[in-house]
Amino acid sequence: MAHRFAFRHFRTRLLVVIVALVLSLQAMVFFRVSVAANENALRASEDALQVTLSSLKYTMTAREGILRKFARLLSHDFAFKTLVSESDHDTLISAFKSYRKRLNADWMFVVDMDGKVLADTLKPQMRNAAFEYPHLIKAAGANSALETSSIQVVGDRAYQIVVVPLQAPVAIAWVGIGFEITDFLAGELEQQTHTRVNLVWRGRGAGPTLFASTLDEQQRADYLASSSAAPPRTATHILTMSGAPFVAIESPLYDTADGVLVAALQRSRDEALAGYYKLRWQLIAVFAFASVLAALAALLIARWVTRPVQRLAAGAARISEGNYEFMGDIGARDELGKLASSFDGMVRGLIERDKVRAMLGKVVSPAIAEELLSQSIDFSGQEQEVSVLFSDIRAFTSLCEGRAPSAILAMLNEYLAKVSSLVDERNGVVDKYIGDAVMALFGAPLVTPDDPQRATETALAMMRALPALNAHFARDGWPALAIGVGIHTGIVVAGNIGSATRLNYTVLGDTVNLASRLEGLCKHYGVTVVVSEATMARCAGIAFRELDLVRVKGKREAVAIFEAVGMHAELDPAQVAALECHAESLRCYRTRDFSAALARFKLADQDEVARLYQARCEQYLVQPPADDWDAVETLTEK
Repeated sequence: MAHRFAFRHFRTRLLVVIVALVLSLQAMVFFRVSVAANENALRASEDALQVTLSSLKYTMTAREGILRKFARLLSHDFAFKTLVSESDHDTLISAFKSYRKRLNADWMFVVDMDGKVLADTLKPQMRNAAFEYPHLIKAAGANSALETSSIQVVGDRAYQIVVVPLQAPVAIAWVGIGFEITDFLAGELEQQTHTRVNLVWRGRGAGPTLFASTLDEQQRADYLASSSAAPPRTATHILTMSGAPFVAIESPLYDTADGVLVAALQRSRDEALAGYYKLRWQLIAVFAFASVLAALAALLIARWVTRPVQRLAAGAARISEGNYEFMGDIGARDELGKLASSFDGMVRGLIERDKVRAMLGKVVSPAIAEELLSQSIDFSGQEQEVSVLFSDIRAFTSLCEGRAPSAILAMLNEYLAKVSSLVDERNGVVDKYIGDAVMALFGAPLVTPDDPQRATETALAMMRALPALNAHFARDGWPALAIGVGIHTGIVVAGNIGSATRLNYTVLGDTVNLASRLEGLCKHYGVTVVVSEATMARCAGIAFRELDLVRVKGKREAVAIFEAVGMHAELDPAQVAALECHAESLRCYRTRDFSAALARFKLADQDEVARLYQARCEQYLVQPPADDWDAVETLTEK
């Protein structure tokens, strides 16, 4: 119980947190240093092992070169050739003793062409017996240079051997010279590289045998026990010998018919980490001292911050009760002072947030409300670019004749719900419902670079959704609905309109009026989606058909209008060809080539647009337009 009560105090918790953080940081540092030290030691050991391996291979190659040189000199010695040709065993043994002293060779032999031993320093009493290692003679004979080098195990010893022919001038015998592989060779390399060196013979179907090693007896036993049945491990690995870890590697040197001579190298990991072990105790001492200092600092900081924190806690309690009271100056110019200033900023923000929440009751769009809570939007009125979408149900009044108001309202709500969801999916905002018409905004109050694209994609999505809606309404006896959509992109004035008790966020300006006029043109041209050139130019990936150049009622400037056909990727070749044909027909029309235009429009699909242009062409062929004709149609209806 006392333990739980102690942790209720800020000073105790701060002390625990700071000390825990310091200890955690120290543990992380200690861990990273340990990991880095082990990795560096392993890399250094690997590099040293590779250097030792290269030195060993070089030494073995050099020894082989010396043996070849001696063997070739001996094979060209006239006196020696004479002794071999006379097959004088005793004299050959005597001569070998002299040569061995001169060459420092450990094994010399001569074998005649029938494979009979003429003289062998390892078995001086043997004469005219079959050579015990015929594979050496066979390997030399199979070589183009009539020479071979190999490793040969004789009893409990291993020799690096070279065999060359004795020619007079044809080969009359085979001469072999060899150096014994002893601990002396391994010891020289260890002195140079500080690496344990072992030359291990792995006979076919037999366990490993150490012929040269710098390991002590216990380490040799441990090594042989660990590698008795395993193949050579050419990758570096950790090997435990005499209870100590070693970084080890093995590499084949000579592969013969009887077995493989393997270089087994080890470096002590403890020796590689000796410097780190010294550093580790120093780190422990530094960490202990730092922990004591952290505990003292935590106590001082806790005492220093307790009073301001208590004031902040009291202020927060008052705010939770709805009393937005500023903290004011707490007498500190450091982080606590900044915290108090931030606290006061939070209070101001809460006050402003409550004002905004009060305003939300006067705003109808959820998207506008959400954006108002998350960003700073000026609702007082500002100019900005917006894509305005108008949609309307064709002949809605006649559709509703003879139907109950409740049925009409149910159908209309379901239709408007679907249209609204399509607008919302593309980050648009439904500005208002005007009976069966919908006015949606893309770019106010939420602004994105692709507002025209999203507005047009919404219109196409409405057309794709219409068949399913009609199928659903048909079950209640409704005829198929047809809708038209107009879209224009331009500058509007966006802001709140209304009274002090009821506000409506909307947009005003010619852009809105033109979008409404474009929706009305859907009936005139018999299409479903009409957009202005300003919208079309910013709709990548959407295919359009240019409809006309028009001057709508109330506007003096001509506007190019287009039909949104669909996404380019979804058009089939026939649709693409039809669009190209229409564009060429329109070009002929606007260049006053009415005969060619009429012929092309007659070849096109006979929709309302094609029929409209056919009628115009026929009229202009009878009564050509004035010289200042600009191909603009002036419309007098909305």
